[in-house]
Order: sequence, then C-alpha cells, then structure tokens
Amino acid sequence: MSDWGTRPLSDIVSLQRGHDLPTQTRRSGTVPVIGSFGVTGWHDEAKAPGPGVTIGRSGASIGKAVYVAQDYWPLNTCLYVTDFKDNDPRWVFHTLDLIDFTAYNSGSAQPSLNRNYLAQIPVSVPDVDEQRRISSVLGALDDLIENHRSMSSAAVGLAKATLIDAPADAQVRVGDVAEARRGLSYKGAGLADTGIPMVNMGSAANFGWLKRDGWKFYVGDYKPRHVARAGDLIITNTEQTWRQEIIGWPMLVPGDVREALFTHHTYLVDFTPEMRWMRLPLWAYLFTDEARARFNGSIRGTTVANLPIDVVENLVFPAPPEDHPSLRAAQSLLESAWADELAAADLTRTRDELRPLLMSGKVRVSENLAVA
Repeated sequence: MSDWGTRPLSDIVSLQRGHDLPTQTRRSGTVPVIGSFGVTGWHDEAKAPGPGVTIGRSGASIGKAVYVAQDYWPLNTCLYVTDFKDNDPRWVFHTLDLIDFTAYNSGSAQPSLNRNYLAQIPVSVPDVDEQRRISSVLGALDDLIENHRSMSSAAVGLAKATLIDAPADAQVRVGDVAEARRGLSYKGAGLADTGIPMVNMGSAANFGWLKRDGWKFYVGDYKPRHVARAGDLIITNTEQTWRQEIIGWPMLVPGDVREALFTHHTYLVDFTPEMRWMRLPLWAYLFTDEARARFNGSIRGTTVANLPIDVVENLVFPAPPEDHPSLRAAQSLLESAWADELAAADLTRTRDELRPLLMSGKVRVSENLAVA
C-alpha cells in the first residue's frame, strides 16, 4: 500500500482558462499555440512559461492533458496550470491525464469544465523527489515513443521525396492501370472490439498517412472486393468539413497488415498485377501541389465534401522506369516507418500499463531509478 497523503487538486496546482487568439491575428513564430487537443498552430508571443500543462476544457477533448516543454500560448479551449506549487510539472501532467474529468462536467448539451468545480478532486501525492523519479521513468518511455514516431515520420518524408524526385519515364492515367473501387457500406451492428481491421475516415491522418489508432473492427458481412491487402493504396473520398485535410489524401495499408476492409468513405486504387509497382509513384504524387490542385478543384458537395471516383481514375501521374532504384529505396523506407510505428505502439502500451501503478504508489521507484 502507498504511504502517500491525499490532498485536493487545488493544493497541487492553480488552473486558469486560456487566452483567445484568432487564427487571423497569429504571426509567424516558434511559440506553440495549444488548444484542447494539443498544438493547433504557431505564434511569435507566449502567454505562459514552459514547462507547462493544459487540459481540454470542453467537447470531446474535455480533460485531455497536454505537456508543453517550452513557452507557449494556451487557447481559451483549455485550462492551463499557472502555478505548480512546487510539484514536478511532468508528474502533474500524468496526474491530470489520469483523472476522469467527465464526472466534473459543468456544461449541459456541450460538456465543459469549470476550474472552480475541480478544486476538491482528491489526488494521491508523493513527495517531490519521488514525483521526479516517477517522471524520469515515464519521461524516458515518452522520449523513446517520440523518437520512434519521429523516425517513422522522417522515413515517410524521405520515401515521398525519393519518389517525387525520380525521373519520369511515362505519364500514366490511373484508370488505364488500375480500378478505383468504393469500399464497404458497413452496418453498425457489425462493429466490434476485435475482428478484421477496417480503414475509414477516422484512419486518415491530416494531409496523408494511415493512423493505426483509427481502425474500426468489423465482424459483419462483406465481399472480396471490399478487402485491401498489405501495401495497397487507399484514398479518402469524403470529409465532413471543407478544410480538405483528409479528402483526396492517400493512405497505404501497413506492410504488417495482411488484409483490411475499407469503407464507402474511401477508394481502393486496385492496380492490375503487372502494374502494382505503380502504387508508390502515385502515392507520392498525391502529396504534390499539382495533384492537390486537381483534386481540390473537383470536390463536390454542400455540407459534406465528396471526391468523385472518375476524378481519381482520370488523374494522370508521372511514373519512373519499373527498375528505377527509387522504388526499392522508397519501399525500404516505408517498411522502416511501419516498424517504428509498431515499436512506438508497443512502448505506448507498456507506458500505459505502468503509469497507473507508478502514479498510485503500487509500484515504487527507488532512488537509483530502479523500479522496486
């Protein structure tokens, strides 16, 4: 059992609502602007010193904690710590991140946090030296996770650049070498916690790439035409806003995923077997300004944006010779990126299992940082 004392949250930190900063008034700079989910932009002026901690104040992000290492600008969509009261900032971040703030909702139709409602939340508190030891362990895991994510992102960027810079041997119309196919119009009753993974709008990272944490899992009926395989190219065809952050942007099914479904909000670009090697040049081309202009000018819809299937099939893209070394190099870089993603996911699971044990005192950290 932990011998830590219990104190109200108001004894641990002081919280304040963030500050308004409309997008049109932001100036180019290196100061992160922190919203309810994390960094939403950059500015040349800070409102709070780093290290800092924020929590989402309303909506779906209510209670989401964010740790900021540098000086920053907290928006009014979050609460931020103005005084750590001699507690370790990273320990405070983990403490706030483990609290279920939905129980302290002061809103009605729109969930919202009022800092005055939070003052009496009980918190189990070790002395500051133990706080720092806990932070060191969790911080080391956080750093490893971020290193793998950064290496994955860098490998993807290099793969794109390698293919975009490759000499074009031909200009190829997508419909001449592949079929663009709409995915499964699935039934909600078929969604489950396990099953075959399904690529959907939630799988699309902003501006291209597949988010593994965006999978849905499905146990309902489907047809072979709704199945994608490792390395297949999928394009999002729908976006519920007109910000054009996911519509028309490409996703590749990770090389370690043997098969996955894809929903009607996406297209699979299914190349003929002898032309399958062209999926990577097309994937890279879809990140170019030229491709974005073609797609963005063809989006249809009123409240919901839609990309017609014929626009994809009529797109013309440059392809290098089939034996060009850029293709092998890009494939190797993508495999490295997927491996780093898996390593980051494994470390994240380890951290998430260890964190509540450390933060509750069920597992203690000795003075030499060995887990006791």
